[in-house]
Amino acid sequence: NPIHTSHRGAAISGLAQPLVHGMWLSATAQHAVQALDTAGAHYEIAGWTYNMYGMVQLDNEVEITVERIGRVAHAGLVLEVTCRISGQIVSRGTAITRPVASAFVYPGQASRRRAWCSTSVPSPRPRAMCGSAPTSSRASGSGSRSSPWCATTRRSSPRTA
Repeated sequence: NPIHTSHRGAAISGLAQPLVHGMWLSATAQHAVQALDTAGAHYEIAGWTYNMYGMVQLDNEVEITVERIGRVAHAGLVLEVTCRISGQIVSRGTAITRPVASAFVYPGQASRRRAWCSTSVPSPRPRAMCGSAPTSSRASGSGSRSSPWCATTRRSSPRTA
């Protein structure tokens, strides 16, 4: 569309300059949802709706906010993404996210230490974590020698290493 790519095309439509394409702003808003937040959480979008309310000039500064507005049963969160220029809403999107995968593993529960600590494990990371349970749990007897303590409990979220 020439109003997004050409100064002449924009001028024919009565615009001073080309406009930012609405789908580009939609993609930027989706990226804001999927980027890691300050707590390290990451959301994957399962559904997306998007409405445009105003024009965005190439030199406009756009403020993008993401807010949780609900939750879907057997799915993830409902997030609302609002794009504003000087306080005026120019577009709004709604994302339904996939549920975050979680695992609850307790010290002493696992019986796969041999598999984790085997030298045949292709990744050195699980091997490096073997036997690194806190000394308090080993000394008190609450931790089991068969527990891959750090291999399962160190990760705070699915995306952090």
